[in-house]
Amino acid sequence: MKILTLTKKQRFKIFNYLLGICLITCLCFQPVFSQTTENARRHITNLAGENMFGRGYVFDGLSRAESYIDSCFSAYNLAQFSSLKGYKQKVSYSANTFPGEMQVICNDSILTPGIDFMIEPHSPELSGSFECVVITKADIFLGKKIPNLDNKVLVIDDRNPMEIEKKELDKINQSLLYTSVTKTKIAAIVELTDKKLSWNCADFTGNCPYIKINSVRLPETIETIEFNIEQKFVKKYKSNNLCGYIEGTEKPDSLLVFTAHYDHLGMMGMATAFPGANDNASGVAMLLELIDYYTQNPPPYTLVFIAFTGEEMGLLGSQHFVDKPPFELSAIRFLINFDLAGTGGEGIQIVNSTVFTQEVQLLDSLNTAHSLLPQIKKRGESCNSDHCPFYQKNVPSYFIYTLGGIDAYHDVYDRPETLPLTAFGEYAQLIQLFVSHL
Repeated sequence: MKILTLTKKQRFKIFNYLLGICLITCLCFQPVFSQTTENARRHITNLAGENMFGRGYVFDGLSRAESYIDSCFSAYNLAQFSSLKGYKQKVSYSANTFPGEMQVICNDSILTPGIDFMIEPHSPELSGSFECVVITKADIFLGKKIPNLDNKVLVIDDRNPMEIEKKELDKINQSLLYTSVTKTKIAAIVELTDKKLSWNCADFTGNCPYIKINSVRLPETIETIEFNIEQKFVKKYKSNNLCGYIEGTEKPDSLLVFTAHYDHLGMMGMATAFPGANDNASGVAMLLELIDYYTQNPPPYTLVFIAFTGEEMGLLGSQHFVDKPPFELSAIRFLINFDLAGTGGEGIQIVNSTVFTQEVQLLDSLNTAHSLLPQIKKRGESCNSDHCPFYQKNVPSYFIYTLGGIDAYHDVYDRPETLPLTAFGEYAQLIQLFVSHL
């Protein structure tokens, strides 16, 4: 066998040629990533903007988001399932809402909703000024007698908790709430905490207002608390899942399904919105970016795109979908649910990856070959997003979320301007590669 010997000049020319190819490749990918991120940010800014009112149940925020996504599906001319009305599948459920005043005053200190305090989402309305009885969880644990709480506010100071096992704390909470709420005419429960404040949704109204406070404006000694909290229970809030598809060129009867929920927490009072940029305007943006790509690059499989309502209320939209699917669930080759897609500096995490190992091996190999994301972390089963109702129906599915970046979650700080979208383009390309190699 003859061995080819290159001169120094020839080696230098080859090196420059290969370097040029690498630079051209990088320059070709960079605008694609940049354009993808730019489009995603536009969708996120729209979906998490002030006029969406947190995509919840006050001021028609959820309906506004639904209309925006419906118009995007129409603009891309997605195909429609015959059993649906356009792209819409009707869903209705209850919602406990706070559409008006939201005021808490400790002694003379006016607290700011969403920043200084959060009201538990199941709370009823409350107004008036009340005396306070301040205790700690340790007091209950040690058997300290609680004074009469009739028409008073029970203040639980949990800022310096005892080292008690979680199970014991749960028992304390259950015992405390039972004693306080069911055996007395307590006005409200207030918990003082040094932990991060976050909010949620509720589809029922409880018996007693519960407020968590973490604020430097708290007076040293709390004597009275004044409330002005307006609440409205909506028994049947009408909403829609949105669903459309792009027919496959080679395997039209085999479906790949992409999902994301578009609802968020809405408003806590008339002035405090929870924008939900990362959760989950970013997931919807990923959905729309994939639609944009595949309308220009027809896929081998039929791709189905679903935007769910009611996820924050307990996966109600996705559960309704699997109960009344517009197509056979058995036709789904694989489903990927996008939630919290707006960071990525530390890669992604995949729920169900320890169950469906073949698909995660494919993602791993593609990610390594194309140097896209820093890492792909594996996680087992968890019923924590809209993949779960499908998985429970034996549909192979992943829930993927990004890692790193901001820690804003279920709070007023999850805003478009602070969402980094660190690896959004690379994440989208990994999914596109996955589709082409599946």
